Amino acid sequence: AMYFGEEDESSHDSINSKETKDDFECNVICMSQSGKPIYARHGSHQQVARLCGLIQAIRTSLTDSRMNLGDIQSLTSGELTMVFMNVESIALLAVSKRNERHVNETEAYLRMQLEHVYGQILLTLTEQVQSVFEQNPNFDLAE
Repeated sequence: AMYFGEEDESSHDSINSKETKDDFECNVICMSQSGKPIYARHGSHQQVARLCGLIQAIRTSLTDSRMNLGDIQSLTSGELTMVFMNVESIALLAVSKRNERHVNETEAYLRMQLEHVYGQILLTLTEQVQSVFEQNPNFDLAE
């Protein structure tokens, strides 16, 4: 797992690297509603930022259209399946790629993974808030 802002050797790989083309089976990306990447299971910051920008452009064009299509639930094209989950100010995306070792996960399974990731986010934030209250019992969360 890589949080943005952290550097590692693989973060400088190009988008055509063997890892990104062949090795990942499913990637989970967390981004802000404005399309800024927050977390990705696989890929460099640059790769994920490009994907988030593309996804944000698609989401914006569908949301701003006069057809009032609502939020994208999923997209499938060839070997690629993408499942979206929007929760308040966070957008989660699961990307599954079929290759010779792997068959695409179902949309329901990918959605379940996104729900699990969102639960982990809530747990992390809840633990951080709990820690603040333990250190300062008089802390006013409403402020």
